[in-house]
Amino acid sequence: MENNELVSVIVPVYNSAPSLKKCIDSILAQSYRDFELLLVNDGSEDDSGAICDGYERNDRRIRVFHQENLGVSAARNLGLEKYTGTYFLFIDSDDYVQREYLEELMKYKDTDMVQCSILAEPVGAHYLFDDESFEGKEQTRRCLSKYIYPEFTVPFGRLYQSAIQRANHLFFDTCLHSGEDTLWVAQYLLHIRSVRTSSYAGYIYVHHAGEHLSQKAISYIQLERTLKQLLDVYSRLETRYAFDLTRTRLSATVYFYHRYIMHLSESNLVDIKKGLRKSCANPLIKGLFYDKTYLLKGKKMRLFNGLVSHDMYTILALYVKLGKRYL
Repeated sequence: MENNELVSVIVPVYNSAPSLKKCIDSILAQSYRDFELLLVNDGSEDDSGAICDGYERNDRRIRVFHQENLGVSAARNLGLEKYTGTYFLFIDSDDYVQREYLEELMKYKDTDMVQCSILAEPVGAHYLFDDESFEGKEQTRRCLSKYIYPEFTVPFGRLYQSAIQRANHLFFDTCLHSGEDTLWVAQYLLHIRSVRTSSYAGYIYVHHAGEHLSQKAISYIQLERTLKQLLDVYSRLETRYAFDLTRTRLSATVYFYHRYIMHLSESNLVDIKKGLRKSCANPLIKGLFYDKTYLLKGKKMRLFNGLVSHDMYTILALYVKLGKRYL
């Protein structure tokens, strides 16, 4: 008989031995007991795989999958292929959850997406939400206008409906090395009709300095591939919910362009100049430099914009090479 109350918890695991037990123990200690735990070991080189196997032997709710190292997106995708619950969620193996996490989320199980508040430990930005329900197109539009960026860019901290994921074949793009989380969440948002946000801070994101995605550089090919897909989804969201996401598109473009500038700064001056000229002329990006309405631009970004608008790429290349990487 089908269990309509089952929650599938998907945890991608890679070289997480120091934090993995705390993560798994926090899940097994949940006050809500009707769940399955899928541990996807993504080719770990430490003891993570053995830790997962040990837990599986002692708890029938746990299923462990081992794969070669293909990346976190591939690990999450394997979980999405194997889970059986009516609802599902993601927890990163560096993080942990409070005892009532599943119970609090399942209070609103009939909602298409349930979002709890997220605390960062020991440092970093918290994602805090009000206790609010959004039903129907107009209310969902109001929710997205309020939270789509940056709150709705990470895949964890919320409960999803399996029926939506399965009907729309929503999987992570394994060709992307940056922005795959944001893209997947945006694709899910295309299919929702209701959202519940909660002030309950049930998810603890453990921040490791220098290891966050935002610290990773991306190539021009990756930048273009990410922006093409993400901006397309934002355009579809604008059509679906009849609202303006210009600020969101520009903010996301700035974020990923930062990652490319970090990559470019490691090249020689000639290649930096070429890369800057090419990227600044890209229709996906050039709007950043002429926007005067949506983005609050600091001194660095105004300087960058001024050099671009005056075609001063030699000076701009020096600026980037000297470590002034951010707009």
